[in-house]
Amino acid sequence: MLHSLIRWTIPLVALLLATSCKNEHAPINVVRDFGAVADATTDQEPVLQAALDFAAARGGGVVYLPEGVYGIARPLIIGSNVRLVGEGRGKSVLRSLVPTWEKVVQGAPVTAAVAMVAADRASISDLTVDMSHAGTDSHGVVAVPAGAQFEGTVSTRCEISNIEVIGGGNFHAYLIWNLRGRDIRIVHNVVEGGLPSYTPGSEQEGIESYGGSNVMVAWNVVRNIGNAALNFGSAGHPDTSLDGLTVIGNTVSNAGMGLNIGPALNPVGPQNVYDVLISDNNFTNIWRTGVHVPTLAGTEIRGLRIEKNRIQAVGSDTDTGTGIYFKGQLQTDTAPASAASDNTVTLNHIEDVRGPNATGVLIIRYPNVHVTENTIRNVAHSGVFATSALNLVVERNVIEDTFYHGLMSHGAPSSVYVRDNTFIEWNRGNQKVAGIAIHDAMSGEIRNNEFRHRATPPSAIRVEASAADVIVFGNVLLSETLEEQSNPNSGFVPFVNNGARSNLGLFAVAPGATEYTVQNLIVSPTSTVALIQTQGETIEASVTPDTGSFRVAFASAARGDEQFWYAIDP
Repeated sequence: MLHSLIRWTIPLVALLLATSCKNEHAPINVVRDFGAVADATTDQEPVLQAALDFAAARGGGVVYLPEGVYGIARPLIIGSNVRLVGEGRGKSVLRSLVPTWEKVVQGAPVTAAVAMVAADRASISDLTVDMSHAGTDSHGVVAVPAGAQFEGTVSTRCEISNIEVIGGGNFHAYLIWNLRGRDIRIVHNVVEGGLPSYTPGSEQEGIESYGGSNVMVAWNVVRNIGNAALNFGSAGHPDTSLDGLTVIGNTVSNAGMGLNIGPALNPVGPQNVYDVLISDNNFTNIWRTGVHVPTLAGTEIRGLRIEKNRIQAVGSDTDTGTGIYFKGQLQTDTAPASAASDNTVTLNHIEDVRGPNATGVLIIRYPNVHVTENTIRNVAHSGVFATSALNLVVERNVIEDTFYHGLMSHGAPSSVYVRDNTFIEWNRGNQKVAGIAIHDAMSGEIRNNEFRHRATPPSAIRVEASAADVIVFGNVLLSETLEEQSNPNSGFVPFVNNGARSNLGLFAVAPGATEYTVQNLIVSPTSTVALIQTQGETIEASVTPDTGSFRVAFASAARGDEQFWYAIDP
């Protein structure tokens, strides 16, 4: 309700500010003061541009667009300290009359309905920009730098708010675009791309911000976009990064990707991405990926936080869906690895991810991701799937109802730490797979996870022989057909660690034995060893850890049919 009140008071506030600020003048009414005609058919660009130029020449102010439909055949340019204000979305309408357009402003090639070029404190609010009438193949509303290659002075402190932009069709166009601008706000807008179904190869973007600093994209509605509804990254210029971005409270539906963010690479140097918050957004009916985070060789993403988003209905029966997708590059002989640090995925809800190999969270050659306290549910393949992911931490998540694994990690180099998660009903495709499967890891830990399954499942955890130094300890399996377990029972082995230097194992006791020594290099005198008898008549036993081994002493001589399972916590 508060956001709604704020949104609808923007025109009034703008008008009040125009009359109260010392350096501003009374609002300009384009119909009354400049003779604009809202007949929807004749080109009003010369009249509207004259009003905007007049306001800029006198130092700024409000240019007011009364209700009506105003045809334009060239871009409108908003100068510094000028605010273009309408009666509201759907009431005051700028309608494109031509299929393509361009205007050169301060050396910059402007191909947009409305542009702020190297402007300071310019804004547009409370109107509709309609490019669908003529099928216009250009951008909607933009804030761009000056210069032939946009290499000049950038726009600063500009705002695009409470407008509607209607796309012209399946073109390489950005319906709202900020390029390298600083302190830019894009808030409370509606963006309609006009592509309600999957359009392979589309390059249409909804809201795009490339480069710049301190950018806010908030409380927008973006729908029917061929490629990325929200698209962010560093700019295509040497050494220009995206530093400080907040993406919050947006609603996205029907798009190739909900959100894409990643750095670019210029022959002269990388453009990186720093300090980004993606929070409280709603992504629904996304054709490929909810949130996509790619990095190139030699580029960096640092301080990315993806939190409290809802991502649902991703992919289809034939098109693979991914809830959140991280993709990096390993080091090669010719290129350095991509770099990532302080990247967190937390408190998100990911549900109904469909298609072949669909995944809730997919991490490919991307280091240092922390996946914590998310709910991942109803996924057609795996809840979390990682390939060559170094220092992957997955903790305190609920991963439920997956066709294949709850979590799988494979590919070298990799290291994975899986702690305090709840896995419910994996292996829905009856592929005989474990809830957690670990291959190729150099190190890792699978600790204190809870596994729930209505029937006797395949193994809850399997660490394969290709892994090493992976600790499996403190996990619990609950099943309606089995009692609570943390050990093998009746031939069923819930937790398997076949990796080098395994901390799990079995041993059998010879007849008459009163003690047994297990050699294991990971044991030290301070280790904890859990010991559970799995076969034979019960016999009391005590454990004494030592360096490289532990000794088991029995209260009475063994009969010879006893078998024990052990788990070592180093």
